[in-house]
Formats: sequence, C-alpha cells, structure tokens
Amino acid sequence: MTSFDGTRWSPDAQVHDAGSSAGPALAVFNGKLFMAFKGNQDASVWLTSTADGSTWTGHPPLPAHGTSASPALAVYNNKLYCVTRGNTDASLYWHTSTNGTTWNGPSKFAGHRSREGVSLAVFQNKLYCLHRGHLDQDLWWTAFDGTRWSGDVPLPAHRSAGGPGLIVYRDKDGTRNQLMVVHRGAGERSAAFDINTDDADELQAAEAQAAEEPAA
Repeated sequence: MTSFDGTRWSPDAQVHDAGSSAGPALAVFNGKLFMAFKGNQDASVWLTSTADGSTWTGHPPLPAHGTSASPALAVYNNKLYCVTRGNTDASLYWHTSTNGTTWNGPSKFAGHRSREGVSLAVFQNKLYCLHRGHLDQDLWWTAFDGTRWSGDVPLPAHRSAGGPGLIVYRDKDGTRNQLMVVHRGAGERSAAFDINTDDADELQAAEAQAAEEPAA
C-alpha cells in the first residue's frame, strides 16, 4: 500500500501477509479503512481493515463466496456493500454489513452479468454499479435504491476491454456533483477516455425504463 499526503506518495508497504491475484477495493466505514481483495491462490474474497493506516486486522473471507475478479466496496445508507463477480459464473453478487465484521449474503443480481470486476459509487441517494458486459465490450449500469437493483442499462456508444472505474466529483467550475466513468478503450490497450455528466436527467429516464425489467 501507499498513501498520499497532498504532496507525495509514500513508499510501498506490504499489507499484512495478504496476497492477491487481482486488484483490491477500498472504502472508509465507521472510521476505519476497509480493503477487500481476491485471494492469491484461491477464489475467496478476503477483508481487512485499519484504524490508523498502519496496523491491519486479520482478513477473514466473505462467507460462502468466491470470485474470479476484483471486488468492489462502497458505503450506502450506513452499510458497507461488497459487489463481486462469481467464481464459476459471470453473475454478479452483493453482500452487506452493518459493522464490517458480519456479512449478509451473497445475494444474486437478476440478469446482471460481467466479464470483469465492477465499480460502485453513491450518487443522488442511490448506489450505482457499472460493469462491462459478459459476452461483449459494452458498458452497463444498474442502480440500487435501498430495496431493489434496477435492470441493466447500456451506456450508449461506450465500450471497454476491461473493468471501468466510477467516481462522484464536482468540477472546479461546476455547481453540482458529477458521476464520472473512466474506462479502457475497446480492443486497444493504449486507448482510454472518460465520460461524465453533471445532469442526472438522462440517467433517471433510463432508470425509469429499466424499472420495468426484472431485477433483484
């Protein structure tokens, strides 16, 4: 791990004795920094946390679940969410925790499938999940309102050969938050570009349409 103080990044330091064969996920929850990661020699999803940035807890796995890709973490409505791709299938699964120790799930998304790990972000009181398609390079999104996930909605004209990144931020000249996606280009290792919006009207219209589709 490395940390940034606003000027420079610290030297790399090993986190515990943990190893991983995929990228980790981070989230701040209840005053602690949580990290979720796929095992190095197994498909388990392991979790560890730190209160001071130096000492990490042991890393128990999520119960009864494995993954073949990087997990994603986010905090929504006072719960810690972890979304993963399955280990032996391309389905998406989600888990929740109210304390970072005990977990509910996995619960399976209805009809949402991905070839890569997903990205999560909270925007306008909903938890958004963005992922690459299972059999194509299209990008898809779904939103959770605290009760149900919407049906998958394609991100028009945007394709990626890898998993996307998702974040909420406000431009220096903006007046409201934006939901930004950064992803690799389709079929070209060097091609990458981003998409952002400072207006959720398009998202809300697509979500209304998606509400008619089967969802978890």
